[in-house]
Amino acid sequence: MVGWSLGLFVGSSVLAIIGGIIGLLIGGLLAGGIAGFCQWWVLRLSLHWLEQRWIFYTALAGLLSAFPAFLLGFTSLLGMGFAGLLIGAMFGGLVGWLQGLVIRYEFEQIIPVWVLANIAAGAICGSLTLMTSASWLPMIFTPGPMIYGLVTGWMLRWLFRQLPDDWLQD
Repeated sequence: MVGWSLGLFVGSSVLAIIGGIIGLLIGGLLAGGIAGFCQWWVLRLSLHWLEQRWIFYTALAGLLSAFPAFLLGFTSLLGMGFAGLLIGAMFGGLVGWLQGLVIRYEFEQIIPVWVLANIAAGAICGSLTLMTSASWLPMIFTPGPMIYGLVTGWMLRWLFRQLPDDWLQD
């Protein structure tokens, strides 16, 4: 939860400073990279086999997710809640798929569940973020990033329970 909130804060700050598509791309890359680092930092304590590629792929997902975010102007014609749902689902799908590339050897059978959990978490996050955001409430303080972290965190706990005991580090 902290990773995505911090990542979104830094990414949106970069976007505000640089602006345009370049600011959006750099902001997305930084948001994903910060979130991926925070996730890896916690997960490495339990999963000795988790590689630092987790950070890279999450940063790449942040970068690629900038393109659906750019479409916000077009999709907002359908309503901000629905636009957030669509963009969040695309974002979650990219994050889940790219992170799945890192864990695919250990969790090959359940990667679709990981991707679907990220799509659902992203859709809820995007919708809640855009529906509750106001000029006085930055997006990182909306319930969206917290819900994303809770849903994906719960899924990781479930995944841990599927692992043999010797795969978890004490």
